[in-house]
Amino acid sequence: MSSGSPAVSISRAGTDAAAHPDLLRLVYAGSFHKLHDEPRQAMLDSIFDPRENLTAAQACDLAYERADHLRKRLAIPADIAHDPLRLFAITEWACLLDGTTQAVLSIHYAVCLGSILAHGRERTDLTDHLEALGSMRSVGLYLATELGYGNNVVALETEAVYDHATGEFILRTPRPQAQKFMPNTVPGAFPKLAVVMARLKVAGTDEGVFPFIVRISDRDGPRPGIRVRSLPEKPGLSLDNGLTSFDDVRLPRRALLSGAIGTLRPDGVFEATVRGRQSRFLRAIEPIATGRVVLTAALLACARAAVFVAVRYACQRRTFAPGRQDVPIIEYRSHQRELFGALATAYVMTSLVNETKRQFTAPHKEPGEHRLDDLIAVAKAVATWSASDVIHTCRERCGAQGMFSVNRIADYVGIAQGVVTAEGDNVVILTKAATHLMQRSSGASSAPGQGDLLDPYYLLDLLAHRETSLRNDTSSRFGNRMVHEDTRFDAWNQVVNPVLDFARTHGARISLQWFLRDIETLSEDASVRQALRRLAVLYGLMEIHREAGWFLARGAVTASQVTSLPALIDQTCADILPDAVMLAEGFGITNDVLRTAIADDYVAYFA
Repeated sequence: MSSGSPAVSISRAGTDAAAHPDLLRLVYAGSFHKLHDEPRQAMLDSIFDPRENLTAAQACDLAYERADHLRKRLAIPADIAHDPLRLFAITEWACLLDGTTQAVLSIHYAVCLGSILAHGRERTDLTDHLEALGSMRSVGLYLATELGYGNNVVALETEAVYDHATGEFILRTPRPQAQKFMPNTVPGAFPKLAVVMARLKVAGTDEGVFPFIVRISDRDGPRPGIRVRSLPEKPGLSLDNGLTSFDDVRLPRRALLSGAIGTLRPDGVFEATVRGRQSRFLRAIEPIATGRVVLTAALLACARAAVFVAVRYACQRRTFAPGRQDVPIIEYRSHQRELFGALATAYVMTSLVNETKRQFTAPHKEPGEHRLDDLIAVAKAVATWSASDVIHTCRERCGAQGMFSVNRIADYVGIAQGVVTAEGDNVVILTKAATHLMQRSSGASSAPGQGDLLDPYYLLDLLAHRETSLRNDTSSRFGNRMVHEDTRFDAWNQVVNPVLDFARTHGARISLQWFLRDIETLSEDASVRQALRRLAVLYGLMEIHREAGWFLARGAVTASQVTSLPALIDQTCADILPDAVMLAEGFGITNDVLRTAIADDYVAYFA
């Protein structure tokens, strides 16, 4: 513990100071005033004031009202999915105050309207649906996952059989496992219109899984032939998720959203323009990518808010200090290691997600080390797992105060639990992305040699060494297993966990690499760049410390370097301390938006 006067000024902890422009530029990729200030201002509206003692149903109704309020307040167009950076900004700010509102917006705009526009943009026969969704006279849903088929949606069983005699599709749930699981289909104040993924069958031929537009409910409840049952309550999220089945529901011909994938001709013959059911399915679910980025960015925004609250609270909350008068808990090195580790992770993951957004919205795909869908999967898995860890750490470091909804962080815990599963379970999508990344050629891996553990670029080289080594070793091991195992699955199952280790290391490496790049683009204030470099060092040290045994066993670091890691982490935290408040406020989040008790004068709040 340091001696003498406090090393950090806490006079600003009870005020909403302006974020440093360099930090604001880094966190929001230069788009704060263009894209983020308007939704931030909307969060000040009274409809977002905290509400106590609501039932799950009341909280859900409020979330839909808040979503509709934002639609009107921000003049959100039906085709905002084609302006994804604005959609990301709106949902990031909404998630800070109501994760259920964010979920409603994401499903409605990113995947429901996004699917209709992607596969039916030029179709005038869909105008009434687009108008109903655009005005939120109907809320948009997306039904893909089934009770028996989660991440294996390509194998779903819900079927839409074409009846050429009537020109209709017959939508049915063939058995209990095929019930649609988790979409927010429970009837409420808003009628609901869904994109339903179903297996198209024409003249006895299975043409693969396609999207269909289906009216789920109107103001009188579920439509005929549609059965909806509420699912159990979920801590932290009040979305009205349901279990949905179809009993020979007849759909008009226009319900099929086949887009450029194929055409159902007037003579009742399906003419495919994309070969193979797997390829058709992948084209059909492309709008899911927008939803994945939305969720990733929104949860990371919650992680930044959690750090903001926890740092400001730590500057106020005082405790005993042997040999001194009481001190703010932020002066304890044990508190710093966890809280500043969370701060560093939030910044580093922000660079990962910002680069993912940039590539997602680039007009032309640039050559690089990733396929776009693989980058989105890596970012979703690595960033949301990291955000979840950050949120849990901040909750704990705020003690009992972190348990109250008014202080936001406890609610973020529930949001995190949903996001790591939604739009593709993290383990599943990361494993799939890793199979593609493993196929990239890489040379022999050599350790970077002994260097300075306080040099962020040396830490980056160590991560790159581990990444390449894991790729090479696992590829070789998989090849050997293919010779000895009965099936490809048996061989793959022997290496799947090392593959995930490789993918996580890859995610950590590119995140740190892009964060360092982003730091170098800042030009206004050298002291800010230095503060950010310390965060980069802390993140790198924590990653090396986590896998210190691996690095030591491979000769990438020495025993003395390994034993020095804890002290170096503590020293880096001490160096970060004077800038901690500035860095936390650099997220551009203010307590007039969050309305927490503990990010301002918490004693006055409870007086």
